[in-house]
Amino acid sequence: MIEEEDSLLEKDETHFSVHSPKVQKAMAEEAAQRQRTWSYYQAMKAKQPDKYWLPSIQKQMHDDAFNLQDAFIDGDFLNE
Repeated sequence: MIEEEDSLLEKDETHFSVHSPKVQKAMAEEAAQRQRTWSYYQAMKAKQPDKYWLPSIQKQMHDDAFNLQDAFIDGDFLNE
């Protein structure tokens, strides 16, 4: 049964392997969108400054920076 399913998947042209570059790129983009990095907060600051300066958002940004460590640093972080 499993062998039949595997062979069907191999023949199905619409099936994408998790290892294909398109799928990996899409997964990486989705993961980046879920992470609240420096650029995420800078966009919020530009578009919604009142929200950005809320104490809860400032704490969230601090916590995100602490948890993500180097992954938090992106965009114009070093130019700020």
